[in-house]
Amino acid sequence: MLLDFWSLFLVAVSGRWWIDRQMSFVSNAWQILKSLSQVRRYIFLCIMEYMANVVYNTFVMLHTPSHLAYSHFVIWLNLLVIISTVVISSPQGALEQQFDEGGFITYFSVIQLFVIAYLAYRVFKQRSKDYAVEYATASETARSRTRNMQSIPTKTNIKPNINPWKSQIAIWAIISFGFAFLALDDLWMIHERLDMAIHRVLQWEETGVSDRLDDLIVGLYGIVAIALLAIYRHELKRYKAVLPQVIAGFAILFVMVGIDVLANRDDIFLMLLSAEATEGIMSWIFVLEEGCKLLSEGFFMIAIYCCWQMAKRAHVERLYALQTSDRESAATVR
Repeated sequence: MLLDFWSLFLVAVSGRWWIDRQMSFVSNAWQILKSLSQVRRYIFLCIMEYMANVVYNTFVMLHTPSHLAYSHFVIWLNLLVIISTVVISSPQGALEQQFDEGGFITYFSVIQLFVIAYLAYRVFKQRSKDYAVEYATASETARSRTRNMQSIPTKTNIKPNINPWKSQIAIWAIISFGFAFLALDDLWMIHERLDMAIHRVLQWEETGVSDRLDDLIVGLYGIVAIALLAIYRHELKRYKAVLPQVIAGFAILFVMVGIDVLANRDDIFLMLLSAEATEGIMSWIFVLEEGCKLLSEGFFMIAIYCCWQMAKRAHVERLYALQTSDRESAATVR
């Protein structure tokens, strides 16, 4: 019941921030579109139409069993959001504002993270059903063996633990809570506030090195996530098919952290480049950083969605196998 309320909370928060916080951006986008010259407007609409068609056609294909359609949909949707935000906000000089904390990209990222959390929750619910069936089957098998061996009485004290929270399946609940935390972190700038709190408590003077602490905290999130996946690897072995997407997600995540460390201040670029070149890089590198963040989330979303689909298919196949076994046993008795 608690997780059902958790699911409703994720959906409600995502929808609320999407509607309430971005109406001004949509209004500005319409004003910019009307102010463009006829040629530029035509080129812009052609690009948006092409990308929208790709997203729509991929969305229509989602009913097929292939996970490739969903992968295309997620990646193209993220590219569409990044490119359209750049095209719309650049003419009004609001590019950095829309890619900065509290901008359109932030809220799109928050929604994606909540969606990933919800998908992981669905995997946890599905695997919990399988876990109960697996233990019930294992318990019955153990009882049959003890009766055949007649080594202990028929009424055994075998009480299988069917609590998924105490099993490897708990990793899916941990992933769900983890991505929900990342969404709230993105929304409320938790790691930035933690950076300031550490400076205040330890009475550190803000320097070029210490100011990058919040960026390293994000990298620490990724390291902790990899450690958890290693701890719960027994459960995750059944989903080896999504390993490329998971590796891509982590690789892009750490690229984003590297860009964030470099672009936190201009001191590193000034050591290597001229002031003019540094100014040019600093004026657009945040687009690359936030784009990597969205694409990393996209690959994680693809991976967990595919895990959900595989878990549902495995559950159906297991139930079918049990029903077939029961029918064969009944026929043997007759």
